Amino acid sequence: MLSKRRKFKNRKSAKKKIRIAICAGIALVVVIGAAYPIMQKNTKSRYISPLAAGVLPLTLPHKDEKLVSLKTLLVEKHIMYSSVAASSGDYTITLQDGPQIVFSGEKDFSAQISSLQFILTRLTMLSKPYKRLDLRFDKPVISYE
Repeated sequence: MLSKRRKFKNRKSAKKKIRIAICAGIALVVVIGAAYPIMQKNTKSRYISPLAAGVLPLTLPHKDEKLVSLKTLLVEKHIMYSSVAASSGDYTITLQDGPQIVFSGEKDFSAQISSLQFILTRLTMLSKPYKRLDLRFDKPVISYE
């Protein structure tokens, strides 16, 4: 009879320990969940504008309006480039990493930049080095190294 009582007490104490552990876990999740937004508000963004970093000149020397608008869009979309050249209605952009991108002067620059961002993320995920990316056509042409 005594051994049955001990087993019953052991079961009760085990259940009680489990309940305490579950309550402590829930309380921990609630505290972390409440503190997370506060911690996110206190972090500062580390983005540095290309103009502030001195990468891009403050005044653009070219008088071509399309060229100026293309450079402005590239800066707004955070695409770092080393040079932009215009030739016969097409624009060649040399990225800081070295590859060249060819844009059509007849198509909308924002649509081409959106395509460029999508393609660059895919190429980065695949880690394929590319030499040239031509966006003048309906389907982009990628030249690999």
